Amino acid sequence: MTTLLKSPGTSRVIETPPADPKTANNHFSSRLAFETDPSDVYADLRNGETGFIVLDARTPEAYARGHVPGAISFPHRTIEAATASSLPKNKLIVTYCDGVFCNASTKAAAKLTGLGFKVKEMIHGMAGWREEGYPIENGTAPVTFEK
Repeated sequence: MTTLLKSPGTSRVIETPPADPKTANNHFSSRLAFETDPSDVYADLRNGETGFIVLDARTPEAYARGHVPGAISFPHRTIEAATASSLPKNKLIVTYCDGVFCNASTKAAAKLTGLGFKVKEMIHGMAGWREEGYPIENGTAPVTFEK
């Protein structure tokens, strides 16, 4: 059994004071402009929301082993102006990869925003999706979307 030792006056949590509420609100609100989570993506997909597309930034092999239902496979290494021209500019793009130890979704988001797309990153990626118990598709079925 692990026992937590307490040293008086050595809190790691409060040794750095928190930001004032207005500054903290700006910080947390701005994070929501850049990120979404598996729960919100799943709820919107289940409810038929069409204002966004889900983009799997991993390798085609990882995509084939299991991906978010309806997600398009678009490995981050292949994203450039010519290849991204088929993506709709009028929809939000939600990128994801494997999870916390993968930054392919961040690389895809950086490339896509650099090309003028609106993007959010799905935090925790496929690891979070699986942990929540949401359905997974396998294979490489072609995906189409309206521009």
